[in-house]
Formats: sequence, C-alpha cells, structure tokens
Amino acid sequence: MSRSGICVVTFPVGSSGAVPLSNLADVLCSIYQNPIIISSKMFSDSYLNKDKADIITISHRRVKDIFIKPINYSFTQIKISWIILHRCHDYTKCIFFLGGDGLIIPIILCKALNKEVFLCLGGMGSRVLKQTNDPLYPIYKIILLVLFNLTFVLKKCPFKLSSKVFLLIN
Repeated sequence: MSRSGICVVTFPVGSSGAVPLSNLADVLCSIYQNPIIISSKMFSDSYLNKDKADIITISHRRVKDIFIKPINYSFTQIKISWIILHRCHDYTKCIFFLGGDGLIIPIILCKALNKEVFLCLGGMGSRVLKQTNDPLYPIYKIILLVLFNLTFVLKKCPFKLSSKVFLLIN
C-alpha cells in the first residue's frame, strides 16, 4: 500500500455514474489504503466495498429556475471545497472524475493546497446539459467557446490547472 493518500471527487452522481465510479474505487482500493471518495448518497448506497474506502456524501438539489441554478451549482462546489479543505491532510493526489471538469472551485483549492490534480474526463458537462435540454446549455456553450479561444490565443492549455488529463473514450 502507498503511504500517500488519494481523493476522488465527483459531482454527485446518479445511478448511471455509480458503476464507473465503483470500478475506479475498486482499483484505487487495491492500490491505496482507505481512499477518500466525495460523491453522492446514491453512490454510497450502491458501493459494495464501503469498508475499504472513506466515502463522504454530498447532496445537490436540482432546480429548474434558471437564476437559482448557477447559485445552487456554486453552493455545491463550496460544499465539496469545504470537505477537501477539511480532509487535506489525508491525501496528496486528487482525481476529479464524472463532472469534475466543471468543479473549478475545488480544483483551484487543491492547487492552492499543493495537491497533485488529475482530471479524468469520461464525458463533458456540456453534453449532459445538451442531452437533458437544459436552458443554460446555450450560455454554457458560449462561455466554453470564449474560454477555449482565449486560452489558445494566450497559448495556454485549457486544462492548465490539472497535473494530468485523462480522456476516456468508449
């Protein structure tokens, strides 16, 4: 077992995200002693090897109000950041998985805490917003387009905050 700990952070996953997260958790449990997994209660309820991982549950209320949605999303990121800060002495590496590409506040906090940050992209948040016909999708798409163009103009990588980026392709 490795002496340095690891933390996995996901945006609260639903039933479709529980299986890939369980697979990642099983692999990490075989390498690290008691990895920290920050995710949803749904994942915690469905994961079979709870005794091998420290699962911390967070909740996220889905709202339809277009003005409340960004506030609610930011509040969820602050809750995740609080847990990351509270447990920062237990790990040296942090993997952002399933919705992790949108968790900017927790990623910046991990970098400020001098943690090694890995961004594991199993899919992009914009595709989820598009598939669910979210009214914020056009705004999100425009913001991403501006940010990507700005970063390429400045010759910086769009995922500069992470130590490594992994892309999972089916």
